[in-house]
Amino acid sequence: MTRRFRWIDGISSRLSDVYRGGMIVSFILSSLAIVGGIAYLPLVAPTGKWGFALFELVLLCIILAITFFGQRRRWHGRWFETRRAAEYLRHGAILLALGGARATARWLTGTVTDWPEFYARQALRGVGLPQLALTPAYLRGVLSGLLDRHVAAQRNYHFAKARRLTNVHHNLDQLSERLFQLAVASVALYLVLVAAGEFGWLPLEKVAHLAKLFTLLGVLFPTFGAGVAGIRYFGDFERFASISEVTGEKLSAIHPRITRLAGAPDAALDYGSVADLAHAADDVVFAEIENWQAVFSSKQVTVPV
Repeated sequence: MTRRFRWIDGISSRLSDVYRGGMIVSFILSSLAIVGGIAYLPLVAPTGKWGFALFELVLLCIILAITFFGQRRRWHGRWFETRRAAEYLRHGAILLALGGARATARWLTGTVTDWPEFYARQALRGVGLPQLALTPAYLRGVLSGLLDRHVAAQRNYHFAKARRLTNVHHNLDQLSERLFQLAVASVALYLVLVAAGEFGWLPLEKVAHLAKLFTLLGVLFPTFGAGVAGIRYFGDFERFASISEVTGEKLSAIHPRITRLAGAPDAALDYGSVADLAHAADDVVFAEIENWQAVFSSKQVTVPV
């Protein structure tokens, strides 16, 4: 079971990196393409524009290639499917140690395919029921050795993830705002220079010579600001942070119950109580999967426009 989980978890992580990385690269390249296409203005004569146009064309072709391969190889869909299967196996192993499983009717349903659910159910069934007696000592071992560590680790992971995503969202938001502020400042500075030239405080020839540079800056700053804002919107870091925060809070509510039950005398330790806690943790995980897939389901690999 551990081998199956690590295998499919690794595949899912790889697809996630390719999918998200591909889209982020596309946003960055689209901004570079726009700026690169007009960068010739303050640098070379119009006859030398062809090199900058070629640069823009190459970047646009790379964006189209990323989009084509992302859609053809189903980076988005395969990431969703393998992540569902990995999480099923991660949490199903806890229930399996108690000889239990999630009811078939309560499994998630994929919008396109349900192979992750089928695969996970078959993998869990293949292991079979544990050949042992559910003694108080065994139940205490499941509580302390499996469920307690598992819930605590997942709780800490989601809280750390929420903080990390909140910081990413804030930093991208600040960077986007700063770039737009620089755009406003560059345009305002150019207008001030024009006014100074009209009043004779600066040579008009020098102001005219700077016009192309300020045209480039007036395009560069808002273009990259929009690109950063696009990455922030695509990543939806703030909403994912909220989902992880809620998941962490739910797991925090379950963890003290596990600790109290693990410290209870043998007479108070029964199978039903332990199984209820395992199912409660399982329900939290399933709710988290539903939420993040609902957020990201519409964000397919596409041209960043």
